[in-house]
Amino acid sequence: MYFLPISFLTLLFSIGGAIIAGLVGSVWYANFAFGKVWRKEQGLTLEKMKAPEYQSRLKNAMWKMPFVYLVLTYLLMSLLHSLVVVSIWHGIWTGLVVWVLAGLSTICLEKMYKPQISKKFFAITVGHHLVTWALLSVYAVFAIQIIYHV
Repeated sequence: MYFLPISFLTLLFSIGGAIIAGLVGSVWYANFAFGKVWRKEQGLTLEKMKAPEYQSRLKNAMWKMPFVYLVLTYLLMSLLHSLVVVSIWHGIWTGLVVWVLAGLSTICLEKMYKPQISKKFFAITVGHHLVTWALLSVYAVFAIQIIYHV
């Protein structure tokens, strides 16, 4: 796989991808979307969420996840560029393949080793990953087209 050279534009678009992924997660897990059901299925109560241990884990995730999505966006742009993907549909299909290989397989393994995970929790989490990968794939195709004037 050919990695995109690190430049101002690749960094800027990678940051944009991290922002998009964060926005998708914020909306997906908001109370008006799937947040209430997701927390209920996890057994999270308001008391548990206010506990110092949970707050520490939340703060830890809040600074790690943007970095993870920044790297994932860069790698996805590199993959799409290596495969010479210039159409939105090819980008979405490639994103779905990556989602199946990376995201879905990880979630399925988690379900296998933690069978107490409910179907609702599983479906909400899988759906979030699917939507995020699809949007990041479309975004990455646009980014490559802008960077390389395709």
